[in-house]
Amino acid sequence: MGGGGQVVFCNPPYSRRTKDNPGQEDWIEKCCSESENNKITAVMLIPARTDTKPQHEYVFAHAKYICFVRGRLKFNDGADPAPFPSEVVVFTQDNFDKEIKGLSDLGFWIKLKE
Repeated sequence: MGGGGQVVFCNPPYSRRTKDNPGQEDWIEKCCSESENNKITAVMLIPARTDTKPQHEYVFAHAKYICFVRGRLKFNDGADPAPFPSEVVVFTQDNFDKEIKGLSDLGFWIKLKE
């Protein structure tokens, strides 16, 4: 990522940080940092783990928009639903209120900051 004005989509690994695996926390931190430091808009699809450190330190503290996805994501033609709820997180300095309203069927959107 680099250079302002870019929009990136990130679907990081669902794993949590362990001694041998950085897990999704490093991805969330990187998207947050790139948005704030380089004016990148980073859209992430991640598990909705509202009790975790990355959720509180990065998503709730720095994201502009969050969507709690309605239902469970389904894989392999619907045969394998995700074992957890998902969320779409948008780290941005830009205003996408109009675009977000057009995505209301995805789930419940919250604007976290102006």
